[in-house]
Amino acid sequence: MNGGKDIKLIGGEVCLDFINTIHDRSLENSADYLEGGYVSLLQWGEYAGVWDRKVILKPQQGHRIQDEKSQTYENAIMLRQTLFDIFGSIADHKKVPPAALSTFNLFLSNAFLNKRVVAHKNEYISGWKLSDSSADWLLWPIIESAFLLLTGGKLQKIKKCPACFWVFADKSKGGKRIWCSMDTCGAIDKSRRYYHLKIKKLTE
Repeated sequence: MNGGKDIKLIGGEVCLDFINTIHDRSLENSADYLEGGYVSLLQWGEYAGVWDRKVILKPQQGHRIQDEKSQTYENAIMLRQTLFDIFGSIADHKKVPPAALSTFNLFLSNAFLNKRVVAHKNEYISGWKLSDSSADWLLWPIIESAFLLLTGGKLQKIKKCPACFWVFADKSKGGKRIWCSMDTCGAIDKSRRYYHLKIKKLTE
């Protein structure tokens, strides 16, 4: 699936765009934009702006064994499902499963061990301590994005598309956004409802 380079980034937050790397969550066996493994994860990270190209190339210059990359990919898939369980529940106005929150907190504690304050020109900025011995660095900004979204006091903006189950932060004026995209799911949903209405009238 080319690392998700043909996917729209409509989530409004990095963590939500990461959740949406499955083409259609309403289907049991939908296409997965990360099906290419660790390489797809790297490609998606660059495409989504999680890391810039220079940073992406740096960790690949190390001598990590393939098992390390495979484990990171497995962690990524687990993180994606965990985030969907959390934000999908919030969008549905349901209680977040305790197991999902517990799993996320494990990801959070491991990621924030590498969090640093970095001096940049005349200011201090948020940064990370990268290591050639670990491949989990790509997940850290995603985890941080989820942490900030969960604790930012704007959970009422989290919604789920009724057609494909993609999750997004509704930043529209008036907060009346319904679908992930009006051009895709919005148009399909409207056409479907029009069709069913027409059939109903014909059978009455």
